[in-house]
Amino acid sequence: MMYQKIEDEQGVYIGEDGKRYYLLSCNAAIGPKGKNIGWSEFKTLKSALKKLALKEY
Repeated sequence: MMYQKIEDEQGVYIGEDGKRYYLLSCNAAIGPKGKNIGWSEFKTLKSALKKLALKEY
């Protein structure tokens, strides 16, 4: 899965910086800059949360 964290004060996750985030997910992201640009690939949501330093708010 591909993941992207988006800063949002209503987000359901909180980062080590104290800011809140949403975590978007998809199988593939295709945009004007190309495939999966700006996204990170992780095997599981748990591994994405750990690597992106996010916890549920």
